[in-house]
Formats: sequence, structure tokens, C-alpha cells
Amino acid sequence: MIETESKASVLVVEDENIIAKDIVNTLRSLGYVVAGLTDSGEEAIKKTEETRPDLVMMDIVLKGKMDGIEAADYIKTRFRIPVIFLTAYDDETTIRRAKVTAPFGYILKPFLGSELFSGIEITLYRHRLEEETRKSEEKFRYIFNTFPIGIEIYDTKGQLLEANRACLEIFGIKDISGLMGFNLFKDPNLPGFVREKLAGGESVRYEVHFDLNKVKKSKLCETSKSGIIYLEILITPMSSDITGDMFNYLVQVIDITDRKLAEEELKESRNQMRKLSIHREKEREEELKKSRDQIRKLSNNHEKEREEELKKSQDKMRDLSIRHEKEREEERIDIARGIHDELGQLLTALKMDLTWLGKKLSPEQKSLLEKIKSMTKLVDTSIHAVHQISTKLRSGILDDLGLCSVMEWQIGEFQKYSRIECEVVFEPEEITVDQELSAILFRTLQEALTNVARHSGATKVKVGLKEKTGEIELEVKDNGKGITWEQVIDPESLGLLGIRERVGRRGGVLNIDGDANRGTTLSVNIPLHCEDER
Repeated sequence: MIETESKASVLVVEDENIIAKDIVNTLRSLGYVVAGLTDSGEEAIKKTEETRPDLVMMDIVLKGKMDGIEAADYIKTRFRIPVIFLTAYDDETTIRRAKVTAPFGYILKPFLGSELFSGIEITLYRHRLEEETRKSEEKFRYIFNTFPIGIEIYDTKGQLLEANRACLEIFGIKDISGLMGFNLFKDPNLPGFVREKLAGGESVRYEVHFDLNKVKKSKLCETSKSGIIYLEILITPMSSDITGDMFNYLVQVIDITDRKLAEEELKESRNQMRKLSIHREKEREEELKKSRDQIRKLSNNHEKEREEELKKSQDKMRDLSIRHEKEREEERIDIARGIHDELGQLLTALKMDLTWLGKKLSPEQKSLLEKIKSMTKLVDTSIHAVHQISTKLRSGILDDLGLCSVMEWQIGEFQKYSRIECEVVFEPEEITVDQELSAILFRTLQEALTNVARHSGATKVKVGLKEKTGEIELEVKDNGKGITWEQVIDPESLGLLGIRERVGRRGGVLNIDGDANRGTTLSVNIPLHCEDER
């Protein structure tokens, strides 16, 4: 048994019963599916419609009024199913009649199974190729006709072969027959330089004022339009990939009339506007000159008054801001002292009571002893938390030990809870500043480290405090993902706004620089002495 690639179905149309059964058995032995068996042309058409086989094997001489040639022609036309003729006749008249239906092959009776197999397989293969070609052509034809750009195809002599619907609409042609006499090289609108480039086998794109009246006079096409239209045209020579010989010209046409007219109107409008603008500009300059003279006179009189008022207002705002900040610092000190002294003392007393209670219990009361031990740990944790909160509100060591010591302590605490490696550099090692500046620098450091822990994803932080001529610089640099410009200017970034306000009140400057995946650098430069002290 010969193996087939697929279980193709075959309809057998044969009026001799013995031969028909032999064909059926042979087909089944070859692995095909027999879709049906009939002996007349009329019945063959009916069976084809019902079963839709992949192939029909048709005897030419059949029972009934319709012979195999008529039935094959109907089946191929209506159902697109290939037909192979089975015949014992090879006379010229029969073959000539059969050729009209364009069959896929003939098998003369009697035949061998191998002949039947090869005939069927070749027919199915050819049919698949033809169907693919037909679908490809239909797809191309659909795209060609629905493409919004005008497309024309010319032969090497410039004679038009094809044109799509968009092209017909551009030139005002009712149907393709009205354009078939058109010759590319006889077009009176074709520029000379285009002819030269096409002669050299080059593609060329150009714009042209296409005069339809010239085309009418030359009788190259039948157009319903007249006058001039503006076109953008691309002509491309089409060559064989194998031989390199040119066989067609592909022409793409775009109607740019509306655009050109709009451009010309715009140009004219601009010229008019330019003339009007020059005239008005002179009038405005004269009026402006008069106005400036008047404003200058008034400005000279009031400028000094405004400057004095502005300076007074700025001084008041600065004084108010400084006083407000001092009040906030004092409030923090009071709150911190209250939390540390009162709540700290209460927690210490509670711890002493727990210790006393633990000594009063016997060793057998293990559960109570464990509970007291657990409560003592909670109290210790609370005492530590009270100390931390008090320190954040107002570090006592800031007043006692000085700025550098308290910054080292703060960085150490940050390193403990964040587990981020920290490096600190003081230049010189001991820096002494006034109480107000010390508080600003300490608060700035606290806020900067908080931002590093929350947002940067850094593994390392470097803190530098340098005393320069007349100013002090604090720099906090991390190796995190880097702050973006949007984050720097975000009004919701309250921490940065707070730093900017504190530094600004003292006449300092805040700079923030972020580099993607390379970290963020925050630096402040503040005068050592405020204006009042100077």
C-alpha cells in the first residue's frame, strides 16, 4: 500500500459497475477516502454539492443526458474542485471537447494503481498551487483597488497596463477603458529630467502641475476633469531579481491639489499680514516709545519708594520666620524635656517596682517571674524609645557636646537602624558655630538621612562638614538610585521644602543633584554669621 500525505476524499463517477468497484477498491488500498460512487453527470453534481470531495474522478461517457465533460465543467466552475477524466477513448474529438473544461489530467482505461496514485497526487498538488495563486491574486487585486494612493503599471515602452480606482478618481476617468490608451512617455506633462532618469533606470520622485487640458488635446485619455491639478509622483523601474532586466514601471500618484492651493493661499495671506504687520509695527513703536518715556518718568519717582517698602517687608518676613523657628525649637525642647523627665521617670519607677515584685516571688512561681521579666524588657524598650523621641525633638548633646559630636552620634544611630554603611568627614575636626546654625545643620542632616533610608535604596552614605571662608558646607552623598528632577521640585516633598526654608532663612543655598543608578548628592552652603551679627 502506498502511503499518502493526507486522507484526501475522492468522488468516483463511472457507469460500468465492475470498473467502478475496482476503482473504489484501488483508491481505498492507496489510503484515500471514497466520498461516493455514481454513474450519471446529474448525480455527480448532486453528490459533489453534498460531500464536497477533494477530487472527482469522472468517466466521460455516463448514463443520463449529461456526459462527464459537461458535468466536469459545471463542478469545476461552481465548486472549484479538480476533475480527472477516466476514459477508454483517446480520439482527438473527445480530447478536444475535454480540454475546454481545463481538466487536471486523463487516465486511460485500463490503468494501474501506481498510475491512479500519481495522477491523483499530481492533480491535488496542482490544485493546491492554483488555489494559492488564485487567493494571492485576489488579495493583490483587492489591495490594489482599495489602496488610497493612485497606482499605475506601465510596460517598458510606457504603455499603461493597470490602474487602480484611486488613480481613476484622480484623473477623472470613469473606468479603466478610458485610460488604456495612455502612454507614459507621450504625456505632455512629463518633465524632461524625469525622462532622463527613467532612461538610466533610476527611480524618480517629483511634483508637477498636471495640465488636464493638454492631455485632452493629445487624446491620451478620456477625462471629465479640466484645468490644472497638482500631483506628487513616484516612478520606480521594476526589474527581475534573477536576470536584472526591467519589465515594468510602477507609478504612485498622490493628488496634492488641496494642499498646494492651501499653501498658496497661506503664502498670499502671509504676504498681506507681513505688509500690515510692518505698518502696525511702526505705529506700535511710536506708541511704545511714548509710553516708555512716560513710564520712565513715573518709575524714577516710585522706584525708590518700592525698593524701601520691599526691603522692609522682606526684613519683617525674615524676622517673623526666625522668631517662628525659635518658637518651634523651644516647643520641641519643652516637649522633649517633658517626655524625657516625666515619662522617663514614670517608666524608671515602673521598672523598679517590677524588680521589687520579682524579688518577692518564690522561685517556684516561674510563670509570674517570666511575665515580670517580659514586662521589664518592654519597659526597657519604652525607655529607649522615649530617649530616641526626645533626641529627635531636641538633642541634649547638641548643646552639651557641640555640633560635630552630635552629628557623629546621629550618624551612628542611623547606621544602627538602617544598616547602611556611613562615612563622616569634618574639616577641621572641631567646628564651632552659633546655636541657631547648629540647629539648622543638625535638622538638615536628620532630614537628609531620613530621605536616604526611605527612598534611595543606597548601601553607602558619605557625610561631610567643611568650614570655609565665611561659610560652612554640609554634604550628604549616597550611592542609591538617584533622585529625579520631578522629585526635587515636587511640592509634596515636605522634607526638602523644610530644608530649603531653614537654610534660606539663614541666607544659605540648597543644591540637590541626582544621577540615575549612581546616587544623590545633597549639599547646603550657609554663611557662618547672619546679617544682624555682621
